[in-house]
Amino acid sequence: MSDQKLLYRLKIWRTQQAAREGVEPYRVLPNVTMEALATQKPLTKEEFFAVKGFKEAKWQRYGTMLLPMMADAVESEGVDVISGVAQADVPERNRRASSRNPLHASVRAHPPETPWFSMASVGENSIEKDDDTYTVSTFLNLLNDSFAGLRVRVRGEVSSVDFRDRTIYFSLKDGQDASLISCLVFRSQYEMCGVTLEEGQEIIIEGVPQIWKPTGRLSFKADTIELVGEGALQKAYNDLKKKLEQEGIFAPEKKRLLPQFPERIALITSRDGAAIGDFMMNLGRYGFKVTLYHSSVEGMRAVPDLMRALRQIKKKSEDYDALVMIRGGGSLESLQAFNNESLVRTVATFPLPVLAGIGHEKDVSLVALAADVMVSTPTATARALSESWSQAELRLSRYERELLDVFERALRENRQQVEQKSILLTQYFVQLQQRFAQVSRRFVQQVLSLQGVFLRKRQLLAQWNMSLVRIGVRSLEMTRQRVVRYERSLEQYHPERLLKLGYSLVYDASGRLVRSMKQSAIGDRLRVRLSDGEIDVEVKK
Repeated sequence: MSDQKLLYRLKIWRTQQAAREGVEPYRVLPNVTMEALATQKPLTKEEFFAVKGFKEAKWQRYGTMLLPMMADAVESEGVDVISGVAQADVPERNRRASSRNPLHASVRAHPPETPWFSMASVGENSIEKDDDTYTVSTFLNLLNDSFAGLRVRVRGEVSSVDFRDRTIYFSLKDGQDASLISCLVFRSQYEMCGVTLEEGQEIIIEGVPQIWKPTGRLSFKADTIELVGEGALQKAYNDLKKKLEQEGIFAPEKKRLLPQFPERIALITSRDGAAIGDFMMNLGRYGFKVTLYHSSVEGMRAVPDLMRALRQIKKKSEDYDALVMIRGGGSLESLQAFNNESLVRTVATFPLPVLAGIGHEKDVSLVALAADVMVSTPTATARALSESWSQAELRLSRYERELLDVFERALRENRQQVEQKSILLTQYFVQLQQRFAQVSRRFVQQVLSLQGVFLRKRQLLAQWNMSLVRIGVRSLEMTRQRVVRYERSLEQYHPERLLKLGYSLVYDASGRLVRSMKQSAIGDRLRVRLSDGEIDVEVKK
């Protein structure tokens, strides 16, 4: 995983270096190389060359600039910037860094209390010379690159709202000293938050600050918006529930039954939560194939994760029998994601039957109301899936017992009939044996008589064979004589014989036989066929 603090420092350095060289930042180092540097933290030339996109030319130009930042990051690695508690492997990591890089000993690690942005925090090659001068655009780019790492949550009161086609602009003020900050949120993210901004609302927004370069104005770009206070959340919950009820989203006639014997389950939950353990433990041994789609399930920040998981499952909906969404209980604030309008509508129109086990008995989320089947807990979700299998197993055991009882009763009730039928079958078998003996004798007699008939027929066939041979020889001789006569006639009347006697055949230019003088005129070209060839002639008169 990349070191975010190091990545921010690298971005600031890249912006400055690009300004010095007069090129776009990506021409200094592309984003993929920056990410790899922040992840691998190379300290030698060979390690730098192992980074994708970093070769000899980059090393010659930027190696000495990047080494101190890498060494600094390695030295400060292991410090939890939230709690300030150092991890146990810091000394060992530092010793390895010192042995790998001779520059490491001269580079100071930043303490945990170092501000998120300062001129001293961007490395030796940052703003350190009095004669460095930046254009306004470059300086603002530098600030915005720095702001990219400052993702925070801000709480305040909405003082103004301006709805545009693609963006919602609003102002957030502090209730104590009337401090004010301009904010914006893209409409797609706003709709995903499921909050309707109104003046006077107290909200919490999460995102990053940025400077709009054309005006130099600082604003806050929000990704998520949450209502503050149980009362506000409850009101938003009730208003949305009423709206969706009027649209029929929760109508019972829209609910689909789970498949009778589901096998392939798409599961959406957090892999780190307790809900997945409860679910798998109570699923039973019925051969379920469960595919986990990991998602955050806490607060409004979980909405993008949940929507992404639903989109992934929807693309492969034919691979599953049902969709399951689970999480443990919690406050109304922690369950906000499951009361999001976009998420509720997606679940209500999902192509698979949806089984929701969200919260506990007292926690009824709108997603659960929109699902086809709603249960109270993850454990109850697993039992709902395996119920048809459990019932089938119980029915099979009962049918097995009932089948044996019915079979024994049928044997007792029909034993006498079986014995009677056995006696009748024996009598029928004796009669059949007698009939078979009679038929056998008759068959032998018929075979003997047929033998005499076959002998006589064989003699007749032999006589007919001799007669056919004589007739065939006579017919063949007569046919040969006819062929000889026909051959003589053909030779006598063959056209070529006439040609040998001095006659000839005349053809016009089209190849037609000339039978009369009327078929030719003076100047026509004719072809005369003789016995030994052809002559082309021209009519003179």
